[in-house]
Amino acid sequence: VQLLIMNMMVMMFWIPCLVLPTAVEAYYGKNPKYPKSFRKFQRVNLNVDQMTSTKSLIPQDYYKLPFCQPTEGVFKLNDKADAGLGHGTLQNSPYDIRFIDDVTCQHLCISNLGRGEHDGVTPNKVVQAIHKDFHHNWYVDNLPSASKIEDDNYIITKWTLGFPIGYVNKTDHKSYIHNHVNLEIDYQQPDMNSPNQFNIVQFRVEPFSIQHNFRPLSPEESKNYTNQFALIDNPIASCDMGAVNRHHTSYDMIHERMPQEAVGKVLFTYDVIWTENQDLSWSNRWDIYLEFSHPQKKGAIGGIRGNTGAARKWMSLLILVAMGAAVYNHQLKRQRRQNKAAVSAATTAAYSDEQGQGLSQDAVEMTAA
Repeated sequence: VQLLIMNMMVMMFWIPCLVLPTAVEAYYGKNPKYPKSFRKFQRVNLNVDQMTSTKSLIPQDYYKLPFCQPTEGVFKLNDKADAGLGHGTLQNSPYDIRFIDDVTCQHLCISNLGRGEHDGVTPNKVVQAIHKDFHHNWYVDNLPSASKIEDDNYIITKWTLGFPIGYVNKTDHKSYIHNHVNLEIDYQQPDMNSPNQFNIVQFRVEPFSIQHNFRPLSPEESKNYTNQFALIDNPIASCDMGAVNRHHTSYDMIHERMPQEAVGKVLFTYDVIWTENQDLSWSNRWDIYLEFSHPQKKGAIGGIRGNTGAARKWMSLLILVAMGAAVYNHQLKRQRRQNKAAVSAATTAAYSDEQGQGLSQDAVEMTAA
């Protein structure tokens, strides 16, 4: 028992010492003590990781599906500061994000997702991935994206597992793609004496499925439009290029619109929404991920927040229990091996003594003869 307690104490001390530096370096890159500072209109990289599923243990490469690709080509990130938590699987993306530069209904690309869903026909890869509940895993400044899902009554922000690439409608059982995302990024100015130095402190993605009835621009028409690939015949308010004051895409704009089926040619769009958040510092920006989810009732002030302190305590307790169980299992196996060796040694000794006595008796009989 004393040996078990001593081993547990040693492991409880050394494991954090060995693991923590590696984890911090993975989170924050080569200079974990210092946050990365951004200037206004500086390029901010959005990196994509492998997609993960709640129904499969095997991840899937992001660009195995016909998602929009960067014009400069797809490449994996080798820089540890950019690779972050991706463990070498992060790749670049085509999203053009500039610091504190809001964007409304920016066209990303037109992509052909493949054939539709019909009986007796194998569905396209995107539909298959939606049925397997695959999720996107995106990163900005090494922060994994939270998933912000909205309905008529609630806004639910989940801080784990990324966000779904689409969903299956419970009524018609068809698959719908999230072809629009709101990229919500919170930032902080840590030093008021440095007016052009900012840190990113939070990253959320709110996905939407919007049926854009569009026609691609001809080469001649493209000369008259900047960063636009199509003319939308039925634009929502945020995508109406003729409007003077356009607001960011919201649930109220799209909840009565038809969603986009995951078939055929699809127009992908996005918003970028920057918000100053002086209440959240760079050093504490990971704390929110212990809450796992944050439901907020519409019209209410604040939300139904989890107890972060309690979550930390429970997580620490679970870690200690797991470590104790591992040590106990190790010591139990060791004790069993020792007992087995002792029994084997005793058996061998007894056998040797028995054989020795038998030989002595034979010798006595031969002498007497």
